[in-house]
Amino acid sequence: MIYKRNNLFFLSILFFVLLATTIFPKGILRTEGKIIVDADGKEIVFKGIGLGGWLVPEGYMFNMSGFANSPSEIKSKIIGVVGEANAEIIYNNFRKTFITEADIDSIASWGFNNIRLPMHYELLTPRNEPYVYSEYGFEIIDSLVKWCKKNDIYLILDLHAAPGGQSAEPISDYDSRYPSLWENEENKAVDQIENVDQQGQVVVEETAKVKTKAKAAKVTKSVMPVMICLTNLLGILVL
Repeated sequence: MIYKRNNLFFLSILFFVLLATTIFPKGILRTEGKIIVDADGKEIVFKGIGLGGWLVPEGYMFNMSGFANSPSEIKSKIIGVVGEANAEIIYNNFRKTFITEADIDSIASWGFNNIRLPMHYELLTPRNEPYVYSEYGFEIIDSLVKWCKKNDIYLILDLHAAPGGQSAEPISDYDSRYPSLWENEENKAVDQIENVDQQGQVVVEETAKVKTKAKAAKVTKSVMPVMICLTNLLGILVL
């Protein structure tokens, strides 16, 4: 199911409040010097494991880098063989069975207390549909949150494949056919401006600017909803 939300600020605050009370049964984590502590000030030592390959399939993890490396390449190859409709069935079944509640139970029984979940933004919002969100993607995350809470496991939400490709590596699902926020000058939201202060010294300041060009606006609108949410979510972990 796909639904729209117009108030991005409300969405980001909602994520912060809900996940702060569900992901961490012992309260919000924070740093104290060089250690991480819970709400009671007790030191937390992470013994973690990553759920790589589940929501962001990567070629090297499946020993298929020579055939298809990035998530988009893998999906494209599957579509080329079975068609788009059947590919969706395959992916839906894969997401339901690759990681289940029994797996999280096992991870807890092995002594782990932390799980990192690599995610692809397209699972949460379509590439070319700004302000549109997929309930299906959020339901997957909600299920994992419940399983982790039951097992007293901390969960790190990792936007492994961000809009615009946060790097040119296959693991970020970088696609040169689409504008890159980090390389395309038109899509950069921060410019460096040199000013001279009263003492004649050169002051370099970062000034945020909103680009009005249609190309940049289209990409930025697609990126901001997810980035706002994930900024809040990751902030819970490091504060």
